[in-house]
Amino acid sequence: MQKKCILSLLLALTLVLTGCAAHTTDNAFSNWNAQVQESVDTEAEPWSYTITTKSYPFNHSAEDGRVLVEGGYTLPVMEVFHADGTPYDAATETYEPAMQVAQRFNGFFADRLTAWQQDYSEVCRLARQDYQAGGESWQQEDYRYTDTVDATFRTNQNMACVTMTTDTFTGGAHGLRLRTAYNFDMRTGEEITINDMTQDYVGLRDAVALEILGQIEGGKYVKYYENLGLFDDYEEIIPEWMSRTLFFGEKDMQVVFGVYDIAPYSAGDVAFTIPYTLIEPYLNDYGRLMLELD
Repeated sequence: MQKKCILSLLLALTLVLTGCAAHTTDNAFSNWNAQVQESVDTEAEPWSYTITTKSYPFNHSAEDGRVLVEGGYTLPVMEVFHADGTPYDAATETYEPAMQVAQRFNGFFADRLTAWQQDYSEVCRLARQDYQAGGESWQQEDYRYTDTVDATFRTNQNMACVTMTTDTFTGGAHGLRLRTAYNFDMRTGEEITINDMTQDYVGLRDAVALEILGQIEGGKYVKYYENLGLFDDYEEIIPEWMSRTLFFGEKDMQVVFGVYDIAPYSAGDVAFTIPYTLIEPYLNDYGRLMLELD
């Protein structure tokens, strides 16, 4: 899956940024503005990028050949291209602005891969331990532990939203699925958060919390959420939504509360759709730029 965007770093881009000076206290925006201006000053050429995925499949077997663990990790990979469509040479153009963006983005997920490989080692250790103990489940030929991470993504000209879905099974009645979102400014390759995008933290927090509570208690999803059997303290957890997983779509934001967060395992993760029309008044110029609301 890939999407290609043209990122113009010429003088015209500075005109887009003129109205953003009032919010330069936001670190992500200040850093981005400075790097873009530096690129303009040095007359960097326009460049483009693609994001694809790279897979790392694996399995782990006991000494007798029995497969104990299988799975694999899929990572997003960014590649950058000159204006004429030729790829940048990583060996000779390392310090070009476009290459530095790609290095930051790819380095972020390389670090995640290292962490996942450590998790995989632990899953393998548990599987060998349980297999040697001779549990009844291991008498089933197709029984094994699993550990997978899959990546999907959405991009616009300014921002990439990457979704990582983790599925792990290490025995018991069921496995565990988790979704995590990572959002990036594609002019810098740096991860950004909702905090970087707002000029009114408290106003945004309260407006979205009220919307979510309204969807639960009196909105069009009321019957669905009643059937989930939400935990008694969900009203205390909802206002903490800014620390949860956030997916930014074309017209709305999804707030995702993970498994066991506000509902039992049977409910899975619980997502709420928040239209941009609700959050736009609380965004700063950087946030509107990232979400292409201007």
